Amino acid sequence: MVTIFQTFAHSIYNGWALFGCLAYTVGVYLFSLEKLITWKKWRLLQISSAICILTAAYLIIIGVYQAIDWVNPFAGKDVSGAIHNPKGWVIVAMIVVWPYLLIVVGMAMGHIAQREFRSSTKLLGMIAKKA
Repeated sequence: MVTIFQTFAHSIYNGWALFGCLAYTVGVYLFSLEKLITWKKWRLLQISSAICILTAAYLIIIGVYQAIDWVNPFAGKDVSGAIHNPKGWVIVAMIVVWPYLLIVVGMAMGHIAQREFRSSTKLLGMIAKKA
């Protein structure tokens, strides 16, 4: 089963796709979520939430794929140069937990997106019944 999953995940893995999904999920969707609710663009909110659900699923799949055989890249290496830099700690920590970070971000944003998708679907249904 793990071999089948790894084959599937390897076939869909692309660094640019991962970057695009991460950028959309964390950047574009969060920005557009507030704006679309403010402007009451429910259909666009539903579409952007559906896209976010797909990108979050991609992040989860790739995160699990990378976590299966993840090795700490800093194991046995001196990272004291990064420790003295305040931003260095954050970067080193993100690299060490990268696959798990992808999984957590994908799950959190997927949950938010599916909640917004459901609420906008219900709202559009109520608007259609009134008309």
